[in-house]
Amino acid sequence: MYAIANRNSTGDAGDLTIKTNTLLIKDGAEVGTSTFGAGNGGNLSVNAQNMQIIGESPDGLYSSVLSASALPNSTGDAGDLTIKTNTLLIKDGAQVSAGTFGAGKGGDLSVDAQNVQIIGTTTDGLYPSGLFAGTDINSNSAGDAGDSAIKTNTLLVQDGARITVQSLGTGTAGNLTIDAPSIRLNNNALLSGNTQSFQLI
Repeated sequence: MYAIANRNSTGDAGDLTIKTNTLLIKDGAEVGTSTFGAGNGGNLSVNAQNMQIIGESPDGLYSSVLSASALPNSTGDAGDLTIKTNTLLIKDGAQVSAGTFGAGKGGDLSVDAQNVQIIGTTTDGLYPSGLFAGTDINSNSAGDAGDSAIKTNTLLVQDGARITVQSLGTGTAGNLTIDAPSIRLNNNALLSGNTQSFQLI
């Protein structure tokens, strides 16, 4: 499920809003907004009682993804990704991301949840489950990354999973803010900020 501004387009992509009791993205499925062109990508907003983004495709080639992005060779800005839920589970290599692979700016990633669990990696161990905001070195991205803000009562990151803000291109990284009374990092979990600001509240 995608809202896209296509290659060589100049108009902006539309926004994508999901309201549901349960959102399940698994087996390599993807939900997102993006831009391939000069127009901006749309905002992606999810409001759900329960969200689960799990695993990868049966052939192991694609992770399950929820994203707002500006894709390689695009010049438009990515949209923002906003999540409001009671329970957010990301596991087995699934990814939630806001980023830019082009010249435009990356969008902001915002999570407001009662409970967040980010667990594990893909079956081959190459790709972690995670929340990501950043830019990519392989696409020669020049845009600045957006900020990432997580507000939750309990945050669990474990078994190689991670939360990162970073810039691997020429743009600057965003800010990572985590507001959580309880934070647990287990078994090679990672909070990483190659960023202007990193703050735990």
